[in-house]
Amino acid sequence: MNLRGRIFYGAGELGPAMAGSTMVFFQLVFLTDVAGLAPSLAGTVLLLARIWDAVNDPLIGMLSDRTRSAWGRRLPWMTGAAPPFALFFVAFWLVPEPVASPDAQGAKFLYYLVVALAYSASVTAFGLPHTALTAEFSRDYDERSQLTAARMGFSLGGSVGGLLVALVVFRLLDNAPPVFQYAVFGGCVGLIGFGAAAACIAGIWKIAPRGAACS
Repeated sequence: MNLRGRIFYGAGELGPAMAGSTMVFFQLVFLTDVAGLAPSLAGTVLLLARIWDAVNDPLIGMLSDRTRSAWGRRLPWMTGAAPPFALFFVAFWLVPEPVASPDAQGAKFLYYLVVALAYSASVTAFGLPHTALTAEFSRDYDERSQLTAARMGFSLGGSVGGLLVALVVFRLLDNAPPVFQYAVFGGCVGLIGFGAAAACIAGIWKIAPRGAACS
């Protein structure tokens, strides 16, 4: 694969990395201090999301391996998962009017739990097939190493980039209500993540394997 192909392939790691790093740093603070969810309920949301992540990883991996289509095994999953991945990421950082009341703890819990579970499933449905393509693009060890390096480079850049986006947004909107700050931050990261995922899919569409995996 040429350099252009490796760049487009690696770009698919940018969105999940940006989303993942910002989730780690900000999700608990957002749930408790901005959304107003009780700490015990916020912790339960994060716990259940982690448990679900442990379930959906092997499940989606198995389903992706068994997928048969004119697009191959991985592209259908990546294409179908990119929009919901971005949408559910953005939705996590919103405080909709029906759950905005401090007394609406049950509604808050259900909203953020459903969004967190849906986000976890969609990011896995994009990320696992994308990672699996590394071994399917080539039998050559050196070429697989180059693909992995491209993917990891975008992963590192995304991890740092997500935090930089948060820093810029929070600094520029320093005087705005926290609810608005987080909504803008989530929208920015979600948009960048979706754009990177779409660029990856478009860039590798013609060269992605359509048949059995290489071994």
